[in-house]
Amino acid sequence: MAARDLAHVDSLRVALIVLVVAHHAAQPYGPTGGAWPVTYPDQSAWLGPFFTVNSSFFMGLFFMIAGYFSATGCARRGSWRFLLARAIRLGLPALLVGFVLLPVALYLLSGERPEFWAFYADGYIGQWQVDFAHAWFLLHLLAYSALLCLAAAVWPSVLRPLATASVPNAMILAVMAAMAVATYLIRLDYPVDRWVTLGFVLPVEPAHVPQYAMLFFGGVLAGRARLIERMPTGQAFGWLRMGLALAALPYAIHALGTFGVDVPRLMASGGESWQAAVRAVWEAVLSVSLAIGLPVLFRQWLAAPSPLSRLAPMTMTVYVVHVFVVVVVQVLLAPAGLPALAMFALVTALGTAASFAIAFGWHRVCATVLPPRRSRADRTA
Repeated sequence: MAARDLAHVDSLRVALIVLVVAHHAAQPYGPTGGAWPVTYPDQSAWLGPFFTVNSSFFMGLFFMIAGYFSATGCARRGSWRFLLARAIRLGLPALLVGFVLLPVALYLLSGERPEFWAFYADGYIGQWQVDFAHAWFLLHLLAYSALLCLAAAVWPSVLRPLATASVPNAMILAVMAAMAVATYLIRLDYPVDRWVTLGFVLPVEPAHVPQYAMLFFGGVLAGRARLIERMPTGQAFGWLRMGLALAALPYAIHALGTFGVDVPRLMASGGESWQAAVRAVWEAVLSVSLAIGLPVLFRQWLAAPSPLSRLAPMTMTVYVVHVFVVVVVQVLLAPAGLPALAMFALVTALGTAASFAIAFGWHRVCATVLPPRRSRADRTA
């Protein structure tokens, strides 16, 4: 694909990585369901819907985009060369996070000052406290890429181009239904924000695995048909409107509550309840709808290369470093004592700018010592 063909996808990836930074920037200032090393006395309940909506689609959309270009890359390079390239591009940053950046951050945040190498060897590696943190995404993407290569080795037809230019709405609804059922069943035992570690290495949040896996391999099929370029605008925008309406629902419910309207609890993060089923259906329809609609929206609005799309090569580096940058900014700004939403906005802006500045510097260094990449067609998140 030419650079112009990828510009809208590049712009979407940049928008998504900013949303990832914002999601982590909000952690101390709202009712997040996970753990975070920084706390703040002021909390904004408005960030509750923000966390819920974000976690319901943005990483799934990253997986879909990655899958979209994986079939092309695998077919062009061959399964094993493609997998080797994925292992380098995804595995090395994950190792950097798990074995370098995170232990240094934990050491600095611990408040204790033993000899660093004693902490590293005895308390981190020695006790196998290795944590890949947000690099879970890179490891999952590597695992899905390996599954794709295995499938291609057994059935080469899984990489062949498809002639279809659209997907019947009935098929889209069937995918949503299958995702909702699988999600509900997994969340009977593994609600949202409960993580497990597979093989002492791979961090997994089972609650979102059906979405991530189905969107990745759905992206593979979409890439074989080049649906982002070819899907009818009217059909895609119909699903986009559905996704945006569902995304607005948690905000609307919260707004009603602020005006004293007693709205019954409609969604639960897991367990055997109708609320858990509602959330599973809501997430499935929301994530698939936005995975269909947002790429086409960017195709219509940002088809040409732009300053936004030119930032896309830095998104991987931003993803790797942004958590550490955001935590530093949160700690430095804590004495300001601003309201929670103001802190959220300020940390998002500064964390995004600093992360891209670091990524820009890193890429400038790499450009002086590495040959230019020959192709952008298989670039993923």
